[in-house]
Amino acid sequence: MFQNRQLVIHETMHGWLKFDKESRRRSFSFSIRASTPHLLSFATPRLIEGSLHLQDYATVAVRGELRLALRGPIYRLHAELPGQGLLTFSGQKTYQWRDLKRSLTTCPLTVYSGNQSVGQAEVVYRDSLLLFPLKALRLSS
Repeated sequence: MFQNRQLVIHETMHGWLKFDKESRRRSFSFSIRASTPHLLSFATPRLIEGSLHLQDYATVAVRGELRLALRGPIYRLHAELPGQGLLTFSGQKTYQWRDLKRSLTTCPLTVYSGNQSVGQAEVVYRDSLLLFPLKALRLSS
């Protein structure tokens, strides 16, 4: 029944990005599709494909990896921005009982060019958390 099926996560997050060399925050968002053929393996990396938009730049393709972890999902996205080159956006949601809703929806990210940090970002999942399993999770062949 589940043979040759994949669990697919569709997620869109919005927020801001600030490059270290700039004084202002830019509007920042990404929409991703993360999937793995290993339905029952929690720790297996999910490959990401999608799009990323940064204010004053064209929307570009994004690829990467999403790893589910008990403390919160770990994101590692890669995108080529004109004039900036290949950037990596890396971060993790960190679940906390004291501020559960915010910790479930908010992800801080560090922006890297090569191995050097060049900025910071924060994105938030704005859709309903109650509807997340119905809207964001799919089985696909």
